[in-house]
Amino acid sequence: MFVQKLKANSFRNFDEIDITFNSSKIFIKGENGSGKTNLIETIYYLSHTRPFKVHNELALIKEDKKEASVYLEYVKDEEKHSLSSLITRDKKIFAYDEEKTNRMISIFGKLVTICYIPKSVYLFKGEPLEKRSFVDEMCSQIDNEYLLSLQRYKKLLKERNQAFIKDYDQEIINVYAEQLIPLAYYITSKRNKIFNEINPLINKYYKKMFGESDIKLVYKANCPIVSDENTFKEQMLKIFNSNMSNEHLKKQTLYGPHRDSFNVLIDSKDIATYGSQGQNRLATISLHLAKRDLYKKYLNQEAVLLLDDVISDLDDSRINNLLETVSNSEQVIITGTKDNKILKEFETFNIAKGKIEKE
Repeated sequence: MFVQKLKANSFRNFDEIDITFNSSKIFIKGENGSGKTNLIETIYYLSHTRPFKVHNELALIKEDKKEASVYLEYVKDEEKHSLSSLITRDKKIFAYDEEKTNRMISIFGKLVTICYIPKSVYLFKGEPLEKRSFVDEMCSQIDNEYLLSLQRYKKLLKERNQAFIKDYDQEIINVYAEQLIPLAYYITSKRNKIFNEINPLINKYYKKMFGESDIKLVYKANCPIVSDENTFKEQMLKIFNSNMSNEHLKKQTLYGPHRDSFNVLIDSKDIATYGSQGQNRLATISLHLAKRDLYKKYLNQEAVLLLDDVISDLDDSRINNLLETVSNSEQVIITGTKDNKILKEFETFNIAKGKIEKE
């Protein structure tokens, strides 16, 4: 995949964006606060149908403007496609190849991107919800059925929790449980499979780029990890039955993949507790690159890498290792605050005072 054109109006701090990428290696340069992150967010937004900095789309619209628009063209399997979105105060509308849709699932995954932003370094120290979101996004890109199962699971979970709040009969709550269990099995099984596949990849990248330490993701599942669905169902029913009174007391579903998490170990020590800020950063970068390999395996597509301010805290040796590792990507877009001789092969764009110019 290769992003060729990018246009936007009244998006974040920009009045207008209109640029063409001619290279697989792009460097976006600018001072802090100039809008580098906002620029790559336009690409992320069209590939994920949501912003990565806030959950409120209104923040995407430039101050004193009523709407914002963003458009890009990209090449996939030697065919050109387009994605666009109109964001207003009341709604957002997406289009793929000029065909409009209100269904986000119709857009998600058309353009595959992997985005590292500075706050990613806190992923391993973050709340379980953030960790689940990372895993769910990865699994959803790889498997559309996973996304549908997850959406269905969340809907039923909300209904079951409402049943507790409204003191419905236990029989109704049990019906919801029986509907949740096969979805929970599918979600848990897929997550476990992905963890098993990504572990050797993240370990490979961490060692290749940054050192000899061993790194491992440990899946913290909230329900049984078994290969047989019938066994899973039997065990989950026992869990629900034995915790019936506690769930009624707390008026919520206490067991299921909605409470999963994961830890990351470096040399058998939890990185969230014992790892330095540098180790957390390097492990996060390695995880994003491992995710790229999984996408290539399952989608037979090379994701566009969006690496925001990834090199500012790395020494030249590690920058070299990183750039060498991503050099075979179909496209990598990196942002930074200053020139670096290591980036001399990159097509460079400079951002200043809301204007973008090619150097």
